[in-house]
Amino acid sequence: MDDSTVPPVVFAGVNVEQSPIRGSYREVSPRFTREPGNMWAHIFRRFCQADEELDWQEAGFVRCRKANVENVETLLREACAQANLQYARYLATLNPAELRDIVEVERIQHASGSDGAYALPFPSFRTY
Repeated sequence: MDDSTVPPVVFAGVNVEQSPIRGSYREVSPRFTREPGNMWAHIFRRFCQADEELDWQEAGFVRCRKANVENVETLLREACAQANLQYARYLATLNPAELRDIVEVERIQHASGSDGAYALPFPSFRTY
């Protein structure tokens, strides 16, 4: 791994909960081996929103029927891989100093991400 390589965000599975609104539906939230950065999370959300097979909710989960949970998990895993590729393309557009700072933070997060599965961060541009 060279000095400009960011470790990829690794998909760690999903958290599945019964929907409080519709009992026959599940809310499937992606989990990752480390906390994704805001830009990576934004890219991941865009892939999920664009996928017509995913009923992506703004709160960071997919709503689906119980029988579709495995398919949703597969689609979220694919979105993670696509987001890693797109994030690498984004990083290639940055100036070297900015890239160095981001790579350092990402490597620290990668090394310290062994204490559990992480959800997507809340979008920083939202006010609640």
